Amino acid sequence: TRSAKQRDEARRASAAATEKQHNAKQQEDDIGKLAASVETLREAVFAHRFRDTDPLVRQVSTAAYTQWVASDPDSFSDNRKLRHIGWALSDRDDAVRETAASGLATLLSHEHIARKLEDFWDKFSDRVGQLLEDRSEGCAAAAVRCYAAALPWEMLDVTHVTAVERCLVVRDEASVKRACGEFLLAQLPEMEPIEARIAAVKAAAKRRAAEEAAARVLSEVEASSSSSSAAGRSQAR
Repeated sequence: TRSAKQRDEARRASAAATEKQHNAKQQEDDIGKLAASVETLREAVFAHRFRDTDPLVRQVSTAAYTQWVASDPDSFSDNRKLRHIGWALSDRDDAVRETAASGLATLLSHEHIARKLEDFWDKFSDRVGQLLEDRSEGCAAAAVRCYAAALPWEMLDVTHVTAVERCLVVRDEASVKRACGEFLLAQLPEMEPIEARIAAVKAAAKRRAAEEAAARVLSEVEASSSSSSAAGRSQAR
């Protein structure tokens, strides 16, 4: 009868829905287990290799982890997981610092990733700025590239721009100057003439040098005065 046919169809539909729910739950469980395995692997490999005594291992770990972040920013871009890259920016080895800065520049060049790194950038952008004065040419150039990558997403302020201007003036390495020039060219529509900006940076650098020299002279005078006073008191006795 028609009612029997309807009941049979309802049973099949119910069985299909139950199976679908079971498969969805199984898939969710499998994804959870896979995510847990990946996290265990991340902790076992990267969290420990970032502290390895061999700088080459630290460098390779930093480069590999930035690739992980690029491949799945939703899973690997929270501050707890990114902190190892931030710490690598202060590594004692030049190559590790450069690798971290270069990897960060690559991540920041993609807007969908950069937006997820805003908290990280707020915490570590000052460290990137310090790399502009790094002893390593590669580190300084990579730091400028970080700024250039963050520029389109409005993650910089005037202090970052001024820091790159100063870097252009005070550093002599070709790769650093090239990176600074490319960064400043992108700023030209919003900047006063570059010659005026550079002149202002040079003037500020001279003022800082004069202030430091004056402070040294004052310190020497005070030290000499203290020594003379001590000598006078000794003779008086």
